[in-house]
Parts: sequence; structure tokens; C-alpha cells
Amino acid sequence: SGRIVTTAAALIAVSFFAFLISKVSLIQLFGLGAGLAILIDATLVRGVLVPAAMRVLGEFAWWAPRPLRRLHAKIGLSDEVPAPREPVAAGR
Repeated sequence: SGRIVTTAAALIAVSFFAFLISKVSLIQLFGLGAGLAILIDATLVRGVLVPAAMRVLGEFAWWAPRPLRRLHAKIGLSDEVPAPREPVAAGR
């Protein structure tokens, strides 16, 4: 999904950069600002800052609010990985 999001951001940025050929300076400024903001978000924020923040926060990055924790407990969701099952040979 990372490539899809990056490609979508690049396409949106290109469409905003197309505003630069406008004769109206306000539209040009909007196109430049929005295009750069999208590129910065797609590259720096999603590629560098979010993984770094997740690393620094550790377990606190996965904190869930109390109502959501109750819902997970009610449904039976947990953070534990299920034990691997033994493979079964296919019979005929």
C-alpha cells in the first residue's frame, strides 16, 4: 500500500503543479503550495517522521482508548499471535 499511496500523492501533486501555467497569480501560488505540501507529506512525513515516531513511542504508539479496549475484549481480539498449526497432508 505504500507504493500506491506514494503514486497517488505524486499524481495529485502533478495535477496541482499544473495550476502553475495559469495566468492568475493566486492560482499559481495555490498550485505550488499544494503540490509541495503533498510531496513533502508523501515523502518526509510518511517515509521518515511516522516510522521514527513509532520507533520512539514504542508500545505507547499502539495505545487504545478505554471504549475500544472494552470492545476488543468483548469481541475477543488480542495482541497475541496464535500458535502455528501443524500442516496436514491433503488426502484423496
